[in-house]
Amino acid sequence: MDASDILKYYQSRFQIEFLYGDGKQHVGLNDCQARGENKLNFHFNASLTAINLAKISHWLSVPKEL
Repeated sequence: MDASDILKYYQSRFQIEFLYGDGKQHVGLNDCQARGENKLNFHFNASLTAINLAKISHWLSVPKEL
């Protein structure tokens, strides 16, 4: 495997780990009391979507460098 491919995989993995870490700390990813599969899936998706929307909001407010 090329070194550039390995670097891409590790960068992606690192971003995914931060996404779950932020979800656990800030949006209550671990705080669901539901037991049904559909309810749990909805909670996980809502938590991760909230994190992604917060990141999008942040990056859209940062001025672009030319």
